[in-house]
Amino acid sequence: MNNLYAIFLNMTKNCNFRCNYCYEKETYNNNYLLIKDAEIIVDFINKILKSNMYKDNKYSGILITFFGGEPTLNEFSIKYIVDAFKDNDQVFYSIVTNGSKLNVLHNIFDSIKTHKIGNMYKTHIQVSYDGYPVHDMSRLDINGKPTGDYIRKNIRLLMSDGYNVATKSVITPDTFRYMPEAYLDMLDLNNNMNYFPTIDYYTDYPVGYKIEELEEALLQIAPYEIDYYKKNNRFFLTWFWAHNNHICAAGKDTIGIDMDLNIYPCEGSFFIDEPNHLIGNIQDDDILQLLSNRRKQHLEYERQHPSCSTCQTTTCFKCNMIKYNLSNKQNYFDRWYDYTDQEWLCKYYNVIGKVKLAIYNILHI
Repeated sequence: MNNLYAIFLNMTKNCNFRCNYCYEKETYNNNYLLIKDAEIIVDFINKILKSNMYKDNKYSGILITFFGGEPTLNEFSIKYIVDAFKDNDQVFYSIVTNGSKLNVLHNIFDSIKTHKIGNMYKTHIQVSYDGYPVHDMSRLDINGKPTGDYIRKNIRLLMSDGYNVATKSVITPDTFRYMPEAYLDMLDLNNNMNYFPTIDYYTDYPVGYKIEELEEALLQIAPYEIDYYKKNNRFFLTWFWAHNNHICAAGKDTIGIDMDLNIYPCEGSFFIDEPNHLIGNIQDDDILQLLSNRRKQHLEYERQHPSCSTCQTTTCFKCNMIKYNLSNKQNYFDRWYDYTDQEWLCKYYNVIGKVKLAIYNILHI
């Protein structure tokens, strides 16, 4: 069951952390999605479930992802939405959290934490944890204190309580050299999860910046990955997964709903002042048609303009929102799919692809 229509809900722009690479840090405020607006969102999701758009595209369910800021700071609106669909087998939940509010996560999800529909958990908790020592260098609480020890402890507690938990990391070029330590920390935390780092793509780095440190870090990790693959028939570091070359689903099978109930292609749009990204408002009479039209426009553009056709790497994570901001092109979709304007990031992915290919050759896969 993986053909899900993804809806990101912006629950608040407030946060109790001050991560030094956060792309939202210039937009922090005390706004929250109100209960009355949560009620409107519930009605809108019910409308989608009954719509031709949902049926014609053969979606198997809707994945609601609670996003922020730190979404657990808006406990009551999240719980309202969760309770509205907790008995509906077509609706799944995910939350992107810094993991600091353990009691809130329990209050919201405890009654359905082990509920599965087929082989898929109804609830997924993604905790932002970068691994030691990277986490303590980057993710500080609102008082400027490192957060690694108690976030790591909370992850362990969630797993021991039966929650479906994953971690998501951010790595910057300045911390490439610490990746082997972070990798081993993640492996020790739970070797059944994954180490899923994202290279910071919001900052414009010089081409080739720290690229030797990235390659050296991956070469240090490689023997562990080879051993892990031999034991588990999969890689722990997601960068080494096969065909991990993603075209973002934003605007097609993914949307974001902000606190003003406006709909954008994805959650990244919440923090960028760009009216061209606006698709409509969930209270618009023709909103489902607007969503369907935008989806068709994306698919048609992708069909006519295959991206990065000459690139040899099989690991790449592209953010259309950033590409759009950096592009000098005029047409909206030309800018959205302008994957050529972050040369420094392409260089990093080419290094990953080179090490990945060497590992595959060693393993004969």
